[in-house]
Amino acid sequence: MKKTIVAQLGGENRPIRIEKEKHFNLKIAKDSSNIKSYSINKSINYNSTLPIELSPQQENEFKSELLKKRIAHITIYYENGDKEIKPWKANRFKENSDVLGNLRSRKEFRKGEWQSRGIIKVLVSINN
Repeated sequence: MKKTIVAQLGGENRPIRIEKEKHFNLKIAKDSSNIKSYSINKSINYNSTLPIELSPQQENEFKSELLKKRIAHITIYYENGDKEIKPWKANRFKENSDVLGNLRSRKEFRKGEWQSRGIIKVLVSINN
C-alpha cells in the first residue's frame, strides 16, 4: 500500500512529497495559532502485542459475565487522543471460547493492522 501525499508547505510552488507506506504514519496537528505541523512517525514495531484490558480484569470472570449478558463494549484508544466505542455482540461465544484470541482475531486488531491504524490500546468492558 503506497500513497503519495502532496502538501503545500512553505509557500506557493514549494510542495513537498511524502510517500506513505504501511510502516509510516503521517501526523497532522494544529497549534494554538491554527498552524498545521506535519510529522512522520517511522517507529512502528510489528513485533509488539496490542495491549487489551478487560473489565472485569480476570479473564474467567469476564468470560462468565460475557456469557450471561452476551454484549460487551470495546473502547479503542488511538495515538492522536481519539477513542471509539464499539459493541461486541457475543451471541456465538461459548464456554470454551478464548476471550483474547477472539478479540485479537478481529481485522483491526491483527498484527500490522492495529499499528497502521494508530491504535495504542483496547479496553473491553461489560456494563452491569
